[in-house]
Amino acid sequence: MLKSFLFPGSYSHAQYYGKEEVDDLRLLSLQELNAALDFRIEYKDDEKQYKYLGTDEADQPKFSQKRTTFEERIRLEGRGSVYHPNLLDFRLDTSFGLRQENNRGGVVGNQNKTLYEHDLDISILKEKKFNFILFSRMFQTTIDRELYERIDVDTDSIGGRFFYQHELFPMRLLLQSSKVEHDSLSYKRLRKEKVAEFDVSNTMNDILESEFRYRYKNTDDRFPVKQKLTQHDLNFTNIIDYKKTHGISNVFYYKRTGYIETDQLQVHENFYVDHSETFRTIYNYNFNYFKNQRYKTKRNYGDIGFRHKLYESLVTEVSCEASYISDNINFSELYYEPKFALSYQKKVPGGLFTAGYFISYRKTDRDADEGPQKIFEEKIVLSDGKMSFLTKPNVVIDTVVVRDEDGVILTRYIHYNLITTGSVTEIRRRDLPNNTTVFVDYEYESSGSLKYGTLTTTVNIRYSLRQLLSFYYLNSSVTHDQAGSSITRFAGSPLQETKRTLYGVELTWRWFNVDGEYEDDSSDLIPFKAWRLRGRFMINPTDFLSFTLNGNHVITRYQESERGEVNFDSVDANLNVRLNHFLEADLRAGFYREDGKDIDTRMWSFRADLTSSFRSIELKLQSELLNKKEIRQDHDEFNIKFRLIRYFNII
Repeated sequence: MLKSFLFPGSYSHAQYYGKEEVDDLRLLSLQELNAALDFRIEYKDDEKQYKYLGTDEADQPKFSQKRTTFEERIRLEGRGSVYHPNLLDFRLDTSFGLRQENNRGGVVGNQNKTLYEHDLDISILKEKKFNFILFSRMFQTTIDRELYERIDVDTDSIGGRFFYQHELFPMRLLLQSSKVEHDSLSYKRLRKEKVAEFDVSNTMNDILESEFRYRYKNTDDRFPVKQKLTQHDLNFTNIIDYKKTHGISNVFYYKRTGYIETDQLQVHENFYVDHSETFRTIYNYNFNYFKNQRYKTKRNYGDIGFRHKLYESLVTEVSCEASYISDNINFSELYYEPKFALSYQKKVPGGLFTAGYFISYRKTDRDADEGPQKIFEEKIVLSDGKMSFLTKPNVVIDTVVVRDEDGVILTRYIHYNLITTGSVTEIRRRDLPNNTTVFVDYEYESSGSLKYGTLTTTVNIRYSLRQLLSFYYLNSSVTHDQAGSSITRFAGSPLQETKRTLYGVELTWRWFNVDGEYEDDSSDLIPFKAWRLRGRFMINPTDFLSFTLNGNHVITRYQESERGEVNFDSVDANLNVRLNHFLEADLRAGFYREDGKDIDTRMWSFRADLTSSFRSIELKLQSELLNKKEIRQDHDEFNIKFRLIRYFNII
């Protein structure tokens, strides 16, 4: 009896599990099982020299550490099932072993550690309407930053995904607890999260798609100090596609508690109607409500317009938008803005000609007290070689709070820096990856009530000659008038006029792409002239060889003497070559330089990776050299890693 229960397949030629017929049922079945021996050796030499003004070089603090690491691991990778694949199916990838660290210098002594990593997925009742997947992860990965700098990331998570495949309302539930630790010389972070996410969707006759989603997230972040945050997100989305009417409706509620407390409600209604192949009308409405401990604001926004294609090459857009915003500290603003745009594209002798024209006139009526006003969650992307400014003038620097996309507060002088010139404030990244998105809260000094008009015009032209040589031109301007007359400039005025002209040429030929630009910005903000040269060379002469070279040179000359001139240069090269069918080499080198007032950064790096695979043996050799010099510190780092893996196929 017991034998027939544990091994029913030996007593029956065919048995049924649900509606599926199977020939063999087993208590435990392994479809695949592989093993590997993994040996690793790493040597790291790291040195930092801090530089403080007014201190002799001999007295400057210096950090130096040399570390040698040995690792021995056993890896197992398997896939199988219990009783039947539709009952319980699993996949496991695990490794365990030992690590020995020999540290010289620094604050950490010699260490011996036991290593364990795993990646486990268990699927239960996967062919049933109600099924779920349990998972557990514990592993280390590496993130490559600009110029091939690396961050070690340790991840530990456990959770489950639960599914109910209802015909009308399929549902999904995610429960997860995780811990993620980032570690590099310039970037350290420890983050713990608990997440619960539920969503249900519905599709009605291919006309309407609806989805409701709720997400709970509790975060404990140390970056660089401890910060706790609890988030509740509700999102309800409808997508309509009925005959000539198309659009999306979204209602979003967002609540945060902890070191910051906010409530936010957003409603977005965006629709368009295709009356014919050449004529479309557009309708949009947005509502936004924001509240924290001391501040509350509401905004209503709407626009209506049409898009008409007169010819295949000529498209016209006409629209008008309006907005009203108010808060609880005596601030309100109403504006309306008619807009007109033309876009033209035509094949001409020798190539392609494109042109565009845009004009709008906004009438604004602002009612506000003189004094500080608040801005919350202004979105800014921090990129090298590009200036990023807070949108409002006369920012009160002590009130600036910068957060990352997860809501974690960043630290000035460590993660970013603020530079004030006249009435404007520039924000720059420091120990953050390039192209990082941040959200900024701050106060600025308002000039009080204003009634004014804003005229915006943009002209852009591009001529491409046989996809080889392109010339382009851009001219944009923003001007203001107040009470029907020319506006008067005064200290603290938010009415900053801008005028920008850009000339460029781009050459694309076989493996080359070279782009040169000249920009003249004579705005009231920070007038400057800039010369930019960008180049890219990429060649793949064979399937076994590729080479890429990128370069940037930017000179930005500001009119204000206190900013002077800023120079930015970067070069990076990558050579990948497969020497034979079992040996591959990847070589990379990079150089970065930026200098100007209060800026002096130089960094270069070299990285070489060699990989060899022969039958069941894999060899990897990696080396990395980094040299970085800044105003306040110098940094030198050398890494070399060796790895040997021997694979075994057991089943």
